[in-house]
Amino acid sequence: MELDVTKSAGGTAVLVKLGGDVVARADAPVRVETTDGSVVTRPYDDVTREGDAVVGRATVTMPDGTVVEIADRWAPTDERAVTVARSFAVRAGGTSAGVRWDLLVSSAAEVPAAEWQLFVPGNLYNRNDTDGDGREDYLGGP
Repeated sequence: MELDVTKSAGGTAVLVKLGGDVVARADAPVRVETTDGSVVTRPYDDVTREGDAVVGRATVTMPDGTVVEIADRWAPTDERAVTVARSFAVRAGGTSAGVRWDLLVSSAAEVPAAEWQLFVPGNLYNRNDTDGDGREDYLGGP
């Protein structure tokens, strides 16, 4: 896998390539939601290269005054895999009781969704509503 960057509407996107073909893209990968229901989805403010890896950064100010800084480090791990390590900091708390953030990536490959292998650590706790229907999607168990 290799990573590339390109301009997208309002910012910079990350492209994931396999054999020179784009297989996934993150045009607006930063989504922040507060518990009052406000949602902001946007591209990175800037993307820099670190060897084979790229780091995308965004600062998001929510309507309630919450300010979140997000940094995603995208790195190829072998010829068919990429890892994304997200770090974040809440720089200012707003009036909402809580905040969550998502990483949005779309497939550009002609591959059925059932063939994708996804591992999302840290997404299996508390408000785990990954499909946005208002209900928990996964519950941990022994």
